[in-house]
Amino acid sequence: MALFTRHHPTEIILQAMASIANSIAVGIDRFWTEEELRKSEERWQLALQGNNDGIWDWNIQTNEAFISSRNKKILGYEDEEIGNYVHVHNWTSHIHPDDIGWVKAAMQDHLNQKTPYYAVEYRVRCKDNHYKWVLSRGQALWDEQGQPVRMVGSITDISDRKIAEDALRQSEAREREKATQLEQILSELQHTQTQLIHTEKMSSLGQMLAGIAHEINNPVSFIYGNLIHAKTYFRDLLQVIETYQQAYPNPTPMIEKIVEETDLKFVVEDWQKLIHSMEVGAKRIHEIVRSLQLFCRQSESDLNTVDIHEAIDNTLLILQHRLKAQNLSACDISSPSVAGCDTVLHPYIEVIKDYGQLPKITCYASQLNQVFMNLLSNAIDALQTKPCPRVITIHTEVRSESSVLNPELEEPLHTQRSKLKILSLARRSRKDSSQLVHTKTQNSPSVIIRISDNGTGISEDVCQQIFDPFFTTKPVGSGTGLGLAISYQIVVEKHGGQLSCVSIPGQGTEFIVEIPCTVQPCQIKMDEG
Repeated sequence: MALFTRHHPTEIILQAMASIANSIAVGIDRFWTEEELRKSEERWQLALQGNNDGIWDWNIQTNEAFISSRNKKILGYEDEEIGNYVHVHNWTSHIHPDDIGWVKAAMQDHLNQKTPYYAVEYRVRCKDNHYKWVLSRGQALWDEQGQPVRMVGSITDISDRKIAEDALRQSEAREREKATQLEQILSELQHTQTQLIHTEKMSSLGQMLAGIAHEINNPVSFIYGNLIHAKTYFRDLLQVIETYQQAYPNPTPMIEKIVEETDLKFVVEDWQKLIHSMEVGAKRIHEIVRSLQLFCRQSESDLNTVDIHEAIDNTLLILQHRLKAQNLSACDISSPSVAGCDTVLHPYIEVIKDYGQLPKITCYASQLNQVFMNLLSNAIDALQTKPCPRVITIHTEVRSESSVLNPELEEPLHTQRSKLKILSLARRSRKDSSQLVHTKTQNSPSVIIRISDNGTGISEDVCQQIFDPFFTTKPVGSGTGLGLAISYQIVVEKHGGQLSCVSIPGQGTEFIVEIPCTVQPCQIKMDEG
């Protein structure tokens, strides 16, 4: 052949040789490229097979998406049952109808570059028509104009995690229910304990007061009865002396000396004062004894017709010693302002009775007496550190059945009590706006008793807990924390009434008691059961 001749290669031959060499080089490059692609494909397949996630590649311009075998398997399909490329609509048709909304919203936010990546949990329908929870994550690619052209991502089967989370939620719900039941049981136990303590306390108090009243009443009756005879005897003796003076105008020196030393005129005048003081004291003791008897005479299980004003007055009479001015030793006073003093005068407490025209009401008298005792005692306690004036105001009124109850806003705005209540209501309305204006129509006439003081007042937090059993702001050993809780039960549960409190620190506190004029026995029995 010409190639093996000794002639020099022509230009045509050189070009042919260059073309052949170039083809060989291209073939070699193609071989290595295909080898790299094959290895890359092997790595891709190994990654897909080794990863528990399903891979998807969405061509946004054609709306076609590549899905891996794992993607299909998550839905319960074999690899050959579905092609590797599907229309996006085919995939979205498997999403649960309740979830499709937030899935599309999350996708659109990412395509609009509002979120750095796409991640959403949703339910997808499997081959057997059951739904499975998956986590879908992805990242989009945008062209130079900012338009999304491609999005690649994965889905992960999170059904087991969701089942565990659901089981945890159910367990937490059960535990919360148990905790609620325990709180309810604890509340019922506290309620029962409060009732037991109240019953025992009232029984002991009634027996004690009845015994004291009986023991005091006997000697008082003796003194009161003998004062009549003492006045008669003294009058007789005085008459004898006057008769003797008339019969013997010139007594012996010894008798005259005794008359001068005795100062008979002064004795006569002072004797009358002494007798009068003894009568007043005996009458006072008699009134106190009667108040004690009235306080404890009614049975707790019986309804009685009661004069509310008389009940309040009897309670005030029992508490009279705490209302008077007293000399207290300095060791009993903790205030720094009186430290170092031997004694200090405890100012008296003025009680203003603003009584309305009240009818007698049917109620559990001894229990209402205890309510008045608790409220008035608390008012006195609130004034212990208050300088003069120290005032307790008791206001009563009757509310007819046709009136609309709005006790906290009905008074003129210029009164101190209404200002206190409006400020307190405004503060409380931040948590419950319904408390600022609250009206209701009463089914029957009711009696309203307001007991207010100008003491230190109580905070909002304390006000919200003040009727809870065993809650107290007093030092340990100074109270059980049951007084107001028992009062609340007596008024609300036993009488179907209302007991509320309004207060502003530094200005005072007011307790409002509302009692129906007639308490229904059937309602009480039901409450007790």
